[in-house]
Amino acid sequence: MAEPLNFGDYHLITADQLHIDRDEDGILTLAFAEGLAPDPENYLILQCGGEDNELGHCYFEICSREHAGYDGFASWQLHERQIFLTFRSEIADAFDCPGLLVQLADGGDLALVCSALAETINTRITARQ
Repeated sequence: MAEPLNFGDYHLITADQLHIDRDEDGILTLAFAEGLAPDPENYLILQCGGEDNELGHCYFEICSREHAGYDGFASWQLHERQIFLTFRSEIADAFDCPGLLVQLADGGDLALVCSALAETINTRITARQ
């Protein structure tokens, strides 16, 4: 197994739960949550309706609605089963954190997760083996 990338002070979410769904209105929801509780404390929700609205392209919520907004990520990178999501500079400054590290559990469809990330965050994929 390769050594994990060093992304310093990124906020860690160990994704014990993964949810990917598109509703009847075409809104894609991608959610990662730590633990198996129905109301987790450490989570990320991304939602995208496909087209930009007056607020932005992709809604995000990290651990609470107090840490929510639109288009907060500059990029994402996949390394094995780790997803590094880098905040845009103004979000990194506001949260005093450069981004999120989502550690995916074994199993699950990695290609589906990558496809959902590409659609919600709307940035180019960078993957390392």
